[in-house]
Amino acid sequence: MPQNLGLQTPAPTGRIVVKFHEESGLTISTRGIESAVDVTGSALAAERVQSLLDREAPSFDLGRHFSRPVGELDEERREAEAKSGLDLADLNTYARLSPHAGWTPAELHEILVALLADPAVETAFLEPVAVPAAVGFDAFTGATPSYDFGGGFEPATPNYTNSQGYLDPAPTGVDAEGAWLISGGRGANVKVVDIEGAWLWSHEDLPSPFFTAGGEILSQSWRDHGTAVLGEIRGAVNSFGVTGIAAEVQVGGCSISELSVADAINTASSALSPGDIFLIELHAPGPNANGSGQFGYVCMEFWQDNFDAIQIATALGRICCEAAGNGEQDFDEPIYGDLFDRDFRDSGAIMCGATDGGNLDPAWFTNYGARVDLHGWGANVVTCAYGDLQGGSETQWYTSFFSGTSSASPIVVGAVASLQGLVKANLGSTLDAALARELLVSTGTPQVGTKHIGPRPNITAAWAVAQNGIGTVSGTVTESGVGSPLEGIEVTLLEAGSRASTNAAGQFSFPLLSGSYTAVYSSPFFQTTQVPFTISAGGTATADAALLRRPTVDLVGVVRSAETGIPLSGVRVTPEKPWLSETVTGAGGSWLIPDAPEGHTYFAGFDGLPGYGAEYGSVDVPEGFGSTSANLDVQIPTVDIDFESSNGSFTTSSLWSWGVPSAGGPAGGFGDSRCWGVGMTGDYPDNAGGTLTSPTFDFSGESELKLSFHYWAETEVCYDGVNVEVFAGGSWQVIEPLAGYQCAYLGGLDYEDGWTGSTGDWVGATFDLAPYIGSSVRFRFVFGSDGGVNGQGFWIDSIAFDTGDAVTAVDETSFVASSSVRLGASPIPFGENVTLHLDLPAAAAARIDVYDATGREVRGLFRGPLASGSHDIGWDGRNDDGLELPDGVYFARVTVDGAQKASRRLVLTR
Repeated sequence: MPQNLGLQTPAPTGRIVVKFHEESGLTISTRGIESAVDVTGSALAAERVQSLLDREAPSFDLGRHFSRPVGELDEERREAEAKSGLDLADLNTYARLSPHAGWTPAELHEILVALLADPAVETAFLEPVAVPAAVGFDAFTGATPSYDFGGGFEPATPNYTNSQGYLDPAPTGVDAEGAWLISGGRGANVKVVDIEGAWLWSHEDLPSPFFTAGGEILSQSWRDHGTAVLGEIRGAVNSFGVTGIAAEVQVGGCSISELSVADAINTASSALSPGDIFLIELHAPGPNANGSGQFGYVCMEFWQDNFDAIQIATALGRICCEAAGNGEQDFDEPIYGDLFDRDFRDSGAIMCGATDGGNLDPAWFTNYGARVDLHGWGANVVTCAYGDLQGGSETQWYTSFFSGTSSASPIVVGAVASLQGLVKANLGSTLDAALARELLVSTGTPQVGTKHIGPRPNITAAWAVAQNGIGTVSGTVTESGVGSPLEGIEVTLLEAGSRASTNAAGQFSFPLLSGSYTAVYSSPFFQTTQVPFTISAGGTATADAALLRRPTVDLVGVVRSAETGIPLSGVRVTPEKPWLSETVTGAGGSWLIPDAPEGHTYFAGFDGLPGYGAEYGSVDVPEGFGSTSANLDVQIPTVDIDFESSNGSFTTSSLWSWGVPSAGGPAGGFGDSRCWGVGMTGDYPDNAGGTLTSPTFDFSGESELKLSFHYWAETEVCYDGVNVEVFAGGSWQVIEPLAGYQCAYLGGLDYEDGWTGSTGDWVGATFDLAPYIGSSVRFRFVFGSDGGVNGQGFWIDSIAFDTGDAVTAVDETSFVASSSVRLGASPIPFGENVTLHLDLPAAAAARIDVYDATGREVRGLFRGPLASGSHDIGWDGRNDDGLELPDGVYFARVTVDGAQKASRRLVLTR
């Protein structure tokens, strides 16, 4: 993920999680920050980051975030990438800052801002306080549930199995009782590790653990919680107490007492084999949390360190089940962006929601959304611990009110473990998370209601489908005619929706139900290929493919001034496709980006040259293009309003100010010193908003109109930012830049799209205003921040209007001849008087005229001979009759020896 202050939690532990860019070569060892000898600049980056920490975080200790040895994590990652074909995170690039003593939110924020400003840092965020996903645990206050242990005590514990409705056949239960009648149905040869805080391993209904790590949180509530979870999964088969859904699994516990959640996930995974399961029984306050109960709490994969640890584990074949959390959150809401969209960000975990007990209605507290896969009972669950059903010795405690996604998730885990046991015992295969999820989702009991929490597992129904056969498809993808293996080719199974990427050996593999499928192989650099195959029960199908490399072309072009046609060097050219590199125009305004494969439309932005606006263009390169180069010429308008000598007659409601930035962000305006911005003298506040509104411009008579400018952003990613609105039809309407905003649904902008995050430089933006052409064009910049983390600010400068290319069908020689005639103007915009600056290479007869936006001449400024050199000609904003002209856009045009040589756009704003 990019640098993201949006991972901020309102309930931090005081520790800061940091991840370095893997390209920086920085890792963390027991010795501190390590640099890579084979990465240029890595040693300097290590020194710079250490200096930053010494300066900004002197009362914090830097340590490794993942505790297992560096070599083990490296080998684990290599194995996971080879198996999955995925590009996985390097866990050795994670670090953790821990405070020596007390801390304040302001102190944490200042450290975060400093870290995120360093180019070696990929992300940094506050570690959240994680608590069990059961009602009563409070991450803000540390409070835990308090119970009246009023249950009676029997000399011999009664058998409560008949009260465990979740064991019953569908639709009430998961039909564990039916699965027990089949070999393997109690989860034999399967291991489960529970990740939370504490357990009572001496409880009469639980076995000894096969694995523990992380110490134990010394709390009755935490111990009750962990014991209750294991009772649902592994309650022993006997004549008393409860019976677990998968009572033959081996169980263990990994505590967050001494480990972070991410470290606990990685540690638990290391104790398991492919097909084994770990359960994350925790949730934490997300961006919507406000301290009112557990509202706004979200699942743990919301935070990137946990996500990366889960993804590596599932790539290794482990199955992760994860409580969705009790925060009443819709994970499809705009505030969460794409974080819970499997097409964008898929950890591989099975996410578990909750119903209100045995019915199929989503519980009032459960999180929900398309990402939630399956559900279990979220209330009235009979299991071990707590002592309300039976008191006496804690080793004999039982309850009938265990609840939350905490009680729901173990039901799903039990179903997964039971199904895995059936498959292992009867088919000799092993399910991965994707196939286990597919089987249980496709055969489960549908929920009711509109809050999506997925179906309730039905083990016997899933087994009925699975026993028809599970096989494996594997293949090797090579380059046609060459034979070399291709890494990173995306493989999609049309009928199943499964996806993977080929590893370094060009290989991939899927476990699948028997049947006929079509594998689709795709890559930007190779022609898309389909291979059909059929897989039989217990069989292995091969689906090799040899892909034809797409021919490539060079993307080329020339960038010129829209007014004069002179070539422009130093323009930044940024292609949209991630596999292409940006470049800068050279002498003659030319640029080249090599090796663009056919079969794509290429978009590129043109910006970064002071004195000019920006442009956005595209060129289509279809398959069979038939040429070695594709041409994209653009013309960029000169700046009309540079905000240097005046504020441009822009008005503001609040927050925005005009001047020289003095508190972070840019050192000055784009090319000069002054600009407009939020955060000119200090960080912007939380829960704030403000607008910067342009004067009214008259573009009547024009058929084309583009607006461009440059901006610099330093805001909380995906929460705070800016968008642009235009006044049309009596109201303000959000408009999209041609390149789009980089983030959807900014909380600070009422979940509208906008610019956000850190640009680290001035970036151009272009808007098509043709639909709004008229005599009263107005636009405004809208800034908004939410109630979380703030940032340094947002700045804009150098407004330019483009009413169509002024120079067309002109050959290179004419540009050489005319390029020495220059026309400038100051100030831009102007209120009463403007001075035109004309440079002539030789004495000539010259004419200077002013035209309005419709092309009508309004003032003749000069006619006569001029010597070579520089000349200043003034205009007072009046027409030939001496009358004041209305505010708007005008054009000064220079004719030399009878030929038009240069023009300059002028903006009049009294």
